[in-house]
Amino acid sequence: AARSRATCLQQATFAYDGMAKLGEGDQRWIVKEREDGRNCNNWHWTSKDVSKNTKEELIRCLEACTFEPPIALARVKSAEVTGEASINNRKGKIFLIYDLEVKLKWEASDGEGGEACKGSMKLPDVSATMLDDLDCEFTCKSSGG
Repeated sequence: AARSRATCLQQATFAYDGMAKLGEGDQRWIVKEREDGRNCNNWHWTSKDVSKNTKEELIRCLEACTFEPPIALARVKSAEVTGEASINNRKGKIFLIYDLEVKLKWEASDGEGGEACKGSMKLPDVSATMLDDLDCEFTCKSSGG
């Protein structure tokens, strides 16, 4: 019984004898070239472009923004988003990669028929690496002079 257990254990495990050589198959490798080209368990890098949906949803959310007093009468008139966004998968882990530029036009009033103002805001580099240090270009024009 001890011998058969040892034989089974020996067959179930591989003795480490160095690195596999290029061009030689090695059963220890997790990833093997497949004749059907299938990417099992998303081991290799996969990417799906989600730019269109991301931009549409971001524009919808920005144009629907509401604000609390004292700027409750401010609203986003229009939004424009350009750039790219993708969902990526490598070794079963999901990554969202995006690099966007956001432009807004806004307007506000005091609600009492007084002075109104409008302007624009531009976020030239919206990406995961820039979120903590986001640049913003802001303009404001008053209609009262």
